[in-house]
Amino acid sequence: MLKHNDKKLIYFFCISISLLMIIFAINNAMFPLFLINLFVFFLIVFKAKYSIFSLKTLICFYVLIPIFFQQYTGKSLGSLELAISVNHMKLETININMIIYIYLIANYFFITNTDILLKEKKIISKISDLDTPYPFFFGLMAIVLIFVYYPPSFLSNGERFFHLLPGNFWNHLSIIFLIFLLPTIKKNHFYILPWIFVIGWCFLKKERVDAIGLLILLLISLLFMKIISKRICFIILIFFVIFLAIMGITRIGNGSFGDFIYGIVVQSTSADIAYVLNISIRYTKDYGFLSGQSYYNYLYELLPIGTSNFDASSILNTSYGHPGGIHLLSEPYMNFGYFGVVLYSILECFFLKWLFERKHNIVIIYYCYFVVASFRYCWYGLRYLETGIIYLIPLTYLLYKLLYNSKKRNMRNVVDKNLL
Repeated sequence: MLKHNDKKLIYFFCISISLLMIIFAINNAMFPLFLINLFVFFLIVFKAKYSIFSLKTLICFYVLIPIFFQQYTGKSLGSLELAISVNHMKLETININMIIYIYLIANYFFITNTDILLKEKKIISKISDLDTPYPFFFGLMAIVLIFVYYPPSFLSNGERFFHLLPGNFWNHLSIIFLIFLLPTIKKNHFYILPWIFVIGWCFLKKERVDAIGLLILLLISLLFMKIISKRICFIILIFFVIFLAIMGITRIGNGSFGDFIYGIVVQSTSADIAYVLNISIRYTKDYGFLSGQSYYNYLYELLPIGTSNFDASSILNTSYGHPGGIHLLSEPYMNFGYFGVVLYSILECFFLKWLFERKHNIVIIYYCYFVVASFRYCWYGLRYLETGIIYLIPLTYLLYKLLYNSKKRNMRNVVDKNLL
């Protein structure tokens, strides 16, 4: 924990830099706003290092990159460039920078004033301590379930969103089975193969979100298990970023070398999500704030068969049209403005602190799930976590306990027979 004088210094820093942000915002100074956000982001990474806080702040911050390029070069990628350069929509640079800043400074303040990072490190170190019974079963189920959600082309007739079974949760279930398999990798490296297969299959089907999250969790876990070094991890990440740029350019149908270099920095998906955040602000100016109405959708979707078109993403799609997804901070802003962003940022931090303080083994599974799903919920909305959190993880954990207890009984029976 920090000493009293250190805390006072952090309070002074956060208040001072926040006042600077307000002054620059009033004067419409986009460049200094971007630099401050970049500075706070690097402070978070320097403090948190290999942490979910580094990951989620990176994902939320990254939309500022295409915003910056669009503002100063007149070019970005995807929907953002089309809306601003062709359709002449106003680029809400000041508001977007302020929204991102609120989230960044809240996370920085939290990780420097609590022991949350220490608790997170303890959770990561306990991953390899879980004893997964019948790991071959968990690996096989992960592969089967990913085939159900992303079937081979000859079964799907080329349709991207065709699934072998009804429901949009099979990929989440595959991810959860892989998470339960993760501890076994330290004892037997063979069980990394289902991870590699599922990640590769997602990339092959051009579904980057699940693959990115799985790869990041795998690298963090292998690093803490001391199976790979930091250097190897860094090299894999560099190749990974280049590969993402190639995939992004392939999806938009332009493969020039210039676009390849540009795509490494900007990333087409981040440009699309930047556009969604931009129209989220535009929505409040055109139609007013939602005042909490979109949050009723979460209550409705608590039912396994519940569906609704009143989530924030659907509202924006109806009003303006967009390529899909929604920035994590869009919904809080659309409902309550800056106050909503402040409230959400604080509640998210306190929720993670509360979770990390639980001593039950299921917390390890939830933590891993949040790491894998970071890109999903930061760029596609919290609603994508709901089914996994409430239904899939508890049910899979129940299966895990049943198998674990069954294996222990069988082992006791074998021991008893040997003693007779």
